[in-house]
Amino acid sequence: TALRNAKAAVETFQGSTNHRMHTEALHCLAEALAAGGQLEESGKYMDQVLERYRSNGDGEAERETLLHMAELELHRGQGRTALQRLQESLAIHESQAGPEGPLQVASGVVEALGRAGDVEAAAQASALMHDLAVIAGDEREEGRAMVAMARCLLDDGRVAEAHGLVRGALRIHTEHNDDQARADARWTLADVQDARGDAVRAFDVTLVEWDLVSRWEEPERQVDVLLNLAGRALRAGDTDRTAVLVGEALARASGLSDPALQREVEERHREAVAEWGEPAECARRLRQAGRGLFDPFLS
Repeated sequence: TALRNAKAAVETFQGSTNHRMHTEALHCLAEALAAGGQLEESGKYMDQVLERYRSNGDGEAERETLLHMAELELHRGQGRTALQRLQESLAIHESQAGPEGPLQVASGVVEALGRAGDVEAAAQASALMHDLAVIAGDEREEGRAMVAMARCLLDDGRVAEAHGLVRGALRIHTEHNDDQARADARWTLADVQDARGDAVRAFDVTLVEWDLVSRWEEPERQVDVLLNLAGRALRAGDTDRTAVLVGEALARASGLSDPALQREVEERHREAVAEWGEPAECARRLRQAGRGLFDPFLS
């Protein structure tokens, strides 16, 4: 196996005068350990490798090692440390490599910090990702970075700035016909509209997102968007639509393998039934009122 071979290589060059080969063997061992899920052990060897490259003055190898260490920290769930390693790597200007590798790592860092709710670090990472995307000439990643930056601005209460960024990102994703990224951007745009106090516009924006997501073979994402629509309908004061949407989300969630999402839908359903009655009754009243906007959800 790769791990056994890497360990043998380390033993072969242990005590050898060929320090570079010994360092590369240690690097291979660290990567093999990481691939096998032994992240703590891998990190120890990566530290040794980094110190060796630094002592030898090998800036290119040091930069690449720091980039690998950033990826390792991401696998360990350490978003802030990953960002620090990425910044250290980019501070070394000796590399002849392009920005694509760091851009990929930056994208992962942004995602990890966003999940962790670390707004301050996510803002730094998304700005860095944006700069790397511009250097790489990658407009799609530039648009994704703009959405991430918009979310950070929104969390910081800077709604107008967030609105401008997410609208710009939407233009990019529309030009590239990237429906996945466009749907993500619309989710953020809806949150911006909510923050501006326009619940009806937020609902309409999310409805456009549903039009995109409903075409995909991604039932978990569809349930998530239905729940999002239900919440926005509630904030817009439309309890009938809220109950219908929660009922549809419940029906779709019953076939999913994600127990956490099923529990969330069931909880929302209990709340809807307690306050507004059974979704079927709400659907009947909705149709009677001639407002058949959500008939596709009930088919």
